[in-house]
Amino acid sequence: MIAEPDAYARFNIAFANYKDGVLYQKYIGTWLPLHFVILSSSFYLKTAYISPRVITLIINLLSIVVIFIYSYLINKDKKTAILASLLYLLLPMRIIMAAQTLSEPVFIFFFITALCFFLKKKPNYLLGILFLNISQGIRFEAWLVLPFIYLLIVLDKKISSVEKIIYLLLSTSFPIYWMINNYLIYGESLFFFNEKNDTAQKYANRNYYNISSSFMAWWRKLKQNVNNVFIVSLLINLLISKKQNKKNQIIAWGLAIYFFIILVAQVYFGTMEWEANRYLLLPIALSLPLVSSSIISIFSWLKNEYKIRIYLIFILFSLGSIFIFNFQQMSIIYKDMNRDVVLNKKDLYDLLDHFNKIKQNKVDKKTSYFYSSKNNLWLDQPFFYFTDNNFSDEKTSSHHYYEKVALNPNLQFGIIVWQKSKDDFYLDLENNFNFLYENDNFLIMEKKLE
Repeated sequence: MIAEPDAYARFNIAFANYKDGVLYQKYIGTWLPLHFVILSSSFYLKTAYISPRVITLIINLLSIVVIFIYSYLINKDKKTAILASLLYLLLPMRIIMAAQTLSEPVFIFFFITALCFFLKKKPNYLLGILFLNISQGIRFEAWLVLPFIYLLIVLDKKISSVEKIIYLLLSTSFPIYWMINNYLIYGESLFFFNEKNDTAQKYANRNYYNISSSFMAWWRKLKQNVNNVFIVSLLINLLISKKQNKKNQIIAWGLAIYFFIILVAQVYFGTMEWEANRYLLLPIALSLPLVSSSIISIFSWLKNEYKIRIYLIFILFSLGSIFIFNFQQMSIIYKDMNRDVVLNKKDLYDLLDHFNKIKQNKVDKKTSYFYSSKNNLWLDQPFFYFTDNNFSDEKTSSHHYYEKVALNPNLQFGIIVWQKSKDDFYLDLENNFNFLYENDNFLIMEKKLE
């Protein structure tokens, strides 16, 4: 399976939790715990390497139904809702992530389900808050929607002040719990944020602190993931929603724009280490009811003005352009999302082949993976995934720790997988290690006996 390195990392952590008998971890770096609970639970189906992907695929497909419901609540029209769910079904990014063990497809399901309960004519706040808290335990974007949720609760005249206070507190319960958890473990309630910020600064890019560059970085990625028909349809809907002044359409617009601005802001303030295509899945999904509303409105106008023939031609043209766009863009988006694995696939596969042969004769020796902090290929997680190593027994370190770790006489090292870099010349690897295998990007070596 070719996937993003993060997909392998999430699988490896979930599998390690399962092997350790731990379903819920109190802290997982900058990641939240509930996605790992879902992945770890799937291992109990006893088909370890398939189950997490199958669970992700099922939830991904259920999201199509949720998009239908969300669109219906926004537009109060079944045709629009069907079209929105069809557009989500055909969305290249969704298809690519369908069976990758990433958090976004799972998050979309729980998050938009929560929105559906809040946007009903008679809101079900308890179920909405339940799904909101689950999504808050999967991705931080659900924390950022709280101002909208607060507004919906406070402006609802049909519930009492006591109920409003209770709902407001319950909707914030997971973020409060997580910050208390961070404080008890690390002495900082925002430890997770500080760690994410430190990582972003370590891999700083040229778009930081420049509003134009930050916006254009995401605008280019948006145009890579959706075609011009999508963007024009959004602009048309802006005029339609102004004319119709529908409350839920205004909310849908606000959420879609808000989450796009959040992405731009994270780059501008230097808190996002890289602009991953998949981060756009949420604002695109939230935009689909608006896009489908515009397309249906244009269909209706053409049908009334130019009769059925032009109407059919327009439908065929629109659907044709969607499919052509899918085929053209699928490969581009796939390579961009999974670029580290795709670009270095041959060297990685050669490495895996030779590593497995070497490991057969050195079964008792653990593996350590050293990467280049200046030019990280992010292939340590795919490496551990494909070699079926027990991730909890392995060590991944930056070249920066080479002298402290690899050359420490008190530490027993087995097989070392080394990602090459320009700085290797200064480390004198050949005098300290026996090279067992080498390709353009990697070395397999073991420490020389004293």
